Amino acid sequence: MEFVAVPPLVDPFATDGDLKKVSAADIAKIDAHAFKEFEVGADYAGLYNIYKDKNGMVVLVPVRKDGDLANVETNMTWEDVLDAYPAKDKDAVL
Repeated sequence: MEFVAVPPLVDPFATDGDLKKVSAADIAKIDAHAFKEFEVGADYAGLYNIYKDKNGMVVLVPVRKDGDLANVETNMTWEDVLDAYPAKDKDAVL
């Protein structure tokens, strides 16, 4: 049987006032794709933006507000994400 990742439907009632989009400068500090892929699966990673809630917890918010996807709480602070998913060194030799 093949496993298909489906993002959980968590906290669909969070309002825009409760969440703040993480800046592009901060996103550049992490491997955003790897982080989102871990949280929602490879098929859904591109469908979410990264936000922080009023308590500093990271929440993935669907790019399209009118779709079937809901917000996904990650149970990680921004500092946790920075530690767990550092940006790849673009100058590193593979």
